[in-house]
Amino acid sequence: MASAAAGDSSRLALVVGNNAYTSSPLDNAANDARAIAEVLQRAGFSVDLKLDTTRQTLIAAIDAFGKRVAGPDIELALFYYAGHGVQIDWRNYLLPVDVAVRSADDIKDQCIDLGRLLGHLSKAKGKSHVVILDACRNNPFGASYRPAQAARASFDAPPGSLLAYAARRQDAWRRTAATANTGSTPSTCCVNWRHRNAAGRRPSARAP
Repeated sequence: MASAAAGDSSRLALVVGNNAYTSSPLDNAANDARAIAEVLQRAGFSVDLKLDTTRQTLIAAIDAFGKRVAGPDIELALFYYAGHGVQIDWRNYLLPVDVAVRSADDIKDQCIDLGRLLGHLSKAKGKSHVVILDACRNNPFGASYRPAQAARASFDAPPGSLLAYAARRQDAWRRTAATANTGSTPSTCCVNWRHRNAAGRRPSARAP
């Protein structure tokens, strides 16, 4: 599923939410992506929303996003990802919903190296970039494979970039509690709540 909304031609966003994994499906990644896309649209971004992406569609979306970011009219580019993520050999990977991993080699072959996105941003000189990874840290492969490293590896931001990603297992209980009431994770609820307040609108959920 995908949708695009026009906005300020200088602000561009790619928003991805993956729920429908075969071995370890998620409940709220798509809700988070929709909520973030709505906030960005209200903030004037031109938004491309992708839900439940396969490897092919996610690669195509990232490459198209990178090509547009390099255009002379773009000043601010934002990438948001909600779904499973994994780190191996100190590389970070985003997981498409059609992934079927039984070995470390499968991760490299079937998942999307975050470096693909960062490579595009590095080539887009003189622009501002924001990358937000709301990626789950639990094992997404079930009994078929268990990565040796569960945490996200650190990565270098291209010049002019802001990178944010989940970093603590202790936050899992907060995520569960907030999700039960709002259908979105705490970080998404907070962003949506703050934007609604800034716009003078009644918030739909209280900020955590």
